[in-house]
Amino acid sequence: MKHNSFIKNILIGSSGFLAGSVITAFVCFCILWYGFFAYPVPWKIVDPNHPRFDINKFHFTDYEEQDLEEALQVIFPVGSNKDDVENVLVTKLRAHKHTMNPPKSRLPAPTDKKYRYVYKHLRSTVFAYLAMMPDTEFAWKINIIYDENEKLKEINVI
Repeated sequence: MKHNSFIKNILIGSSGFLAGSVITAFVCFCILWYGFFAYPVPWKIVDPNHPRFDINKFHFTDYEEQDLEEALQVIFPVGSNKDDVENVLVTKLRAHKHTMNPPKSRLPAPTDKKYRYVYKHLRSTVFAYLAMMPDTEFAWKINIIYDENEKLKEINVI
């Protein structure tokens, strides 16, 4: 009986306003937290052509799929060194690198090498778990072909 009156006092009694305020503040905080980290802040420069664009602030989550491909083509133009590309994608952004072995006839040249870089954000992994789908459905996948001198030849987002 006391337990029931305790809950009644919290929700309706003199401290009900305080409890309601705390719950409301917590919900607002969660919404703001999700919105702040789910999307780029409005003042962040995400256009790689902008003179004040900072590669150190680059994140996959700042772009839609088509925009990401265009941004990566500007950030890593054809002829970029493989080490520079991997320094950003693998070291800084923690994308996973996979070597792909397509038939030589599918590569532009027989000496080319193809890699796939996969980035999974924690939020997309949680969403995939809740939706009971493979987490690769909610990942950014970038295919890059390098020539025999380890220079970027082609970049695609799939």
